[in-house]
Amino acid sequence: MASRPSCFLCRGFAENLSLCDRCRRGVCMNCAVNGGLHHNTTHGTAFCTSCEESRRRERMALSQSLPMLDKSAWEPDSSREGCKQCARNFSLFNRRHHCRACGGLYCSTCLTEELLSDGKTHHVCGSCMQAASTRSAPPPPPLVQSID
Repeated sequence: MASRPSCFLCRGFAENLSLCDRCRRGVCMNCAVNGGLHHNTTHGTAFCTSCEESRRRERMALSQSLPMLDKSAWEPDSSREGCKQCARNFSLFNRRHHCRACGGLYCSTCLTEELLSDGKTHHVCGSCMQAASTRSAPPPPPLVQSID
């Protein structure tokens, strides 16, 4: 006999559960509406409260290793006709956005990474996010040689 799905927050049984995109645990509609599931409409993702808090802490830690550029140091809007990553031309519907770390010009499709700094969310490109992840990663353990 199959068990009925239950919400991991209220432990109630529900037929339709929304899943957290990170931990894949199910949240009932009542808990989701009351703040148990955080939706990011830009990226089409949803995270439970504990995963959202973990993501926030991770983004804050990463931002320590990646300083945000002053607006005056950004690439000028007139310097590029299209996205630095996908080369799609900018238009009224495909707007240009600056990576807050390198100042490069990207479309909203390509500028999807977020970091928290000074209590604000900053959009950064994938290259800058990769650089921040590499810088903040703990050093590899030392190699140990066995003595025979």
